[in-house]
Amino acid sequence: MKQVIMFQTMDMMPQVLMGEGLQLAYGPMDGKLQQLGRPHFCTAEALPSLTADSVHAFREQHLLNNPEGIVVSGSGISHDALVEVELAEANFGHMTSNKSDSAKTTIPSIYTG
Repeated sequence: MKQVIMFQTMDMMPQVLMGEGLQLAYGPMDGKLQQLGRPHFCTAEALPSLTADSVHAFREQHLLNNPEGIVVSGSGISHDALVEVELAEANFGHMTSNKSDSAKTTIPSIYTG
């Protein structure tokens, strides 16, 4: 699997690589990463440490225990059908947060350019 990810990275379209480069241009602020400045894709440096356990832990921490961070979007479907009737409520309505409001992990992005 890691080899497939490496090949996909090498075969990315230039437009995607440009977007990734612009994303990374924000970089750390005061030594801390903010939302802007983090890579969208697994970097070549992080690839060796990518394991099934690390993917499961990320999913648990950032998706299953943080449903407020999930964004559901759709195209070609009415808002009511997407949110209330069909998709969002049926697939994500059972999720509850294990975090308190005081434990928000969002850090404001600061332009450094």
